[in-house]
Amino acid sequence: MVAPILRDDEVDRLVGRFADDHGVAGLAAGIVRDGRLVHAVTIGHSSIAGNRPVTARSVFRAGSISKILTAIAVMQLVADGRVDLDGPVNDHLSEFSINTPVGSRPVTVRDLLTHTSGIGELRRWSDIARPSIGMAVAPDRPMPSLGDYYAPALQAGVPAGQKWSYANHGFAVLGAVVEHVTGKSFAQYVRDAILDPLAMTGSDFSRSDRVSAELCDGYAIGRRGNKAVRYMDIIPGPAGALFTNLDDMARFIGVLCDEGGNILDAASLGMMISPQFHVDTRLPAMGLAFFLSNLAGHRVVSHDGGVDGFISHLRVAPDDGAGVIVFTNSASTEISMAIDRLGDELLQVVLLGGVLPRSSVPVHTEGQGSLLGAYGLRRGFNTNARLWMHLGGEVVIEADADHLTFRSFTGPARAPRPLVPIDPHDPTMFATDIGPMTLQVAFTAGAMHLGPPLNATMVRRAPSFRRRLRGAAAVVAAGAAALIVARRVPS
Repeated sequence: MVAPILRDDEVDRLVGRFADDHGVAGLAAGIVRDGRLVHAVTIGHSSIAGNRPVTARSVFRAGSISKILTAIAVMQLVADGRVDLDGPVNDHLSEFSINTPVGSRPVTVRDLLTHTSGIGELRRWSDIARPSIGMAVAPDRPMPSLGDYYAPALQAGVPAGQKWSYANHGFAVLGAVVEHVTGKSFAQYVRDAILDPLAMTGSDFSRSDRVSAELCDGYAIGRRGNKAVRYMDIIPGPAGALFTNLDDMARFIGVLCDEGGNILDAASLGMMISPQFHVDTRLPAMGLAFFLSNLAGHRVVSHDGGVDGFISHLRVAPDDGAGVIVFTNSASTEISMAIDRLGDELLQVVLLGGVLPRSSVPVHTEGQGSLLGAYGLRRGFNTNARLWMHLGGEVVIEADADHLTFRSFTGPARAPRPLVPIDPHDPTMFATDIGPMTLQVAFTAGAMHLGPPLNATMVRRAPSFRRRLRGAAAVVAAGAAALIVARRVPS
């Protein structure tokens, strides 16, 4: 397949529109082909107070893109026979353990890599009362080790393998595995095994001399524009503490397009970017740390992330040797949802020569009555925290003229959103726009399955005013957790 000529003007237009629409302080976006940064767009300031412009070497906090590097570190140890991918993770821990519900099987390394371990948003309930729900510490305070942070145990709320729930703490556990097996700190191991072999000299998992000189200030966007946020260190660093820049990430994307390059064997990388878990087989799958999707027949792997004041997105078509990276040092809930769409549009320009128009699929009205009704969350409040924030615990599907609508109890979808058919052969497949985020929705008997980034199954139930009151109380009780998710710290 001959790659289309890159339309730099279209890339510039899309990135510029995004920066203008969201009022970001600074932004850096890059297009990568064959391991090279072939086009970069830098806009605004890395520091407003310091009047420093964003460049391709400006260092951003990449948030949960960190998880991809953590997964590669673990898979290096799996490939060397030092870690058992499907064995109990407790076999590779010494300072704490993961406790599981009575009668359930042990949590495995694969469970952690696919967010199916049963570990939820909160390390322990007392973290609700702590800043950043206990996941961050001021730089003038001592940073606890992962062992001290999780000792004596981290509790899985539901049995492993039964439910997808995004888990920062699960990836921090993987970092502890790396430390236990190698005898090195996680940051040192990643420098030795990933960053230095790739000449990623402007990247690190700590605010070291490698990154501090070019580090951007972070901002939160409110009604009065960009406001500087206080810098905080992330305690579960393997989940979200990566500092990096466009130049370095271009090298990293090159490895993903080169069967692992010099840091991981092709078989291990192939496993990471192959389906490992489906909420529904019609929806995009989860790999090992990677979110998987398809763009007009092109395989795509992606991840996004955020820390207070920063939002990031990485999207790669490994078979095409192409990728997109976007960093911004301004954060808001809207940006955290909209950046995924920007990454998708940029990759369409790279692979297809332009942004695809939305296709029209006939509306199948027959049988839609069976889809109507209220759908609620499955058991496990701690593993439902992000769903409470987005949906308030309940979604109602209703009929409006010749289409269905999607409405949640609280959150950005509390006003009805049209459900748009997306498969001419399957009348139970839809998409809906929730603000700037497009969510795929698939129905089966008695259940509704949501695609990434929510990746959840909701079950049919009778709507209940009493249940709604309990749901509202739960939202208030989880206020700190919902706030941290909304600000994506780390996502």
